[in-house]
Amino acid sequence: QALGEALALAAAERRRLTMVAEAGKLFGSSLDLDVVLDQVVTKTAQALGDGCVIRLLDASGEFLLPTATHRNDALRAQTFQDSVNGRPVPVAGSLAERPLRTGEAILMARFDPASHRLTGDQNRTASRAGKKMRSVIIAPLIAGGTTLGILGAYRDVTEEPYDETDLQLCADLAERGAQAIYNARLMSHLSQRL
Repeated sequence: QALGEALALAAAERRRLTMVAEAGKLFGSSLDLDVVLDQVVTKTAQALGDGCVIRLLDASGEFLLPTATHRNDALRAQTFQDSVNGRPVPVAGSLAERPLRTGEAILMARFDPASHRLTGDQNRTASRAGKKMRSVIIAPLIAGGTTLGILGAYRDVTEEPYDETDLQLCADLAERGAQAIYNARLMSHLSQRL
């Protein structure tokens, strides 16, 4: 029995590493910022659950700007995108504050919206779409010694909560996504200077 469990864990780790390698290759395939952002949110949502959002920090570092979204459920995608792509959200007091400060992803396996403020209007959006957030992961996007923003994955349709394996996968995807975003921004800045 112990051998079977060990083999199952090894197989799961191989799948995770394969997915991360494929994502890194995909994210690095373009230097167009809009393409990279779309690739990161789409791949993350497909890998982890019902939806994903990227919010990048403004120049002051005090607000998270709505940047990119993806929902696997096409029927709810527009409602979600309209709401999340709204106003900037203050970092102070938001659920994103801790990952941005510590550089570590957080997992809320059984999310209670009454006791936490998400980065923006996700709970209102999920509610309008007929669902409540059930499970949330927020990972910082850090590359080139710079904190760029956050990558948030959530489940509002899928009943199974996120676990530590999902947290690790999200952190890995955020790391690779952050590097691709950083590179695309750098290329954009260089192109503008030429």
